Amino acid sequence: MTKEQTATGTIDRSASNVVLRNANRGLPRGGSKPSLKPRAKRLSWTFFEDAPRPHRVRVFLEPEPEGGYSATCPDLPGAISQGATEAEAIGRIGDAVAGLIRAYADEGQDVPWTCDEIPAPDGVLESRIVVSA
Repeated sequence: MTKEQTATGTIDRSASNVVLRNANRGLPRGGSKPSLKPRAKRLSWTFFEDAPRPHRVRVFLEPEPEGGYSATCPDLPGAISQGATEAEAIGRIGDAVAGLIRAYADEGQDVPWTCDEIPAPDGVLESRIVVSA
């Protein structure tokens, strides 16, 4: 536990709380007795090896001249799909991204996510989707 001295008292800092104590009495500021409420339990996450994990990715939708939409994922190279409507194209690109992630996992390779914030070209719609894979 670390303590800091301030003009009005001492601040006790620990991993779970910060309490400003009055320098005269050692009680929280205001002179009231400290609360004895139980502290909230810390949550921990456990990921199972085969459990699907959510991935939030960007998707570009480009209207095609002959109709329909092309969908690409700039965050994952090779993720390309198309659909007759925006909704169909988004659904298919989600399936393509999930399939690529599973393929990399099956091969024991890291997924080659790109960290570049590529702006959407003119006339292209940008969306974000969550894919479980």
